[in-house]
Amino acid sequence: VRALEMERASSGRRRQLWANVAQARAELRSLGWPLPDTPVPIICLGARPGLDLAAIQAKLFSRDICVAHSQGYSSAPEGGALRIAIFSTHTGAQIERLVHKLGQLV
Repeated sequence: VRALEMERASSGRRRQLWANVAQARAELRSLGWPLPDTPVPIICLGARPGLDLAAIQAKLFSRDICVAHSQGYSSAPEGGALRIAIFSTHTGAQIERLVHKLGQLV
């Protein structure tokens, strides 16, 4: 209950969350993933030919970037996906680092 009260009292976190999600989606689209605009702050990067998503996830993790590799999740497309949760507390630099490292791996 207290968490909901805090959230209702501060719309700044919501604004920052949506700004972060918009930044992440725009930058990830530049890597070739078609991403819909949705109200969900979880971004799903579907499998693409020639990409080993499990290996990419492991390499990102070894660089201290935590993303999930999902194959059986209900919203994961055929071939699986990398699922990235964006938070209001992420900085622009952290999002840029994620996209840069991901770009190096694809």
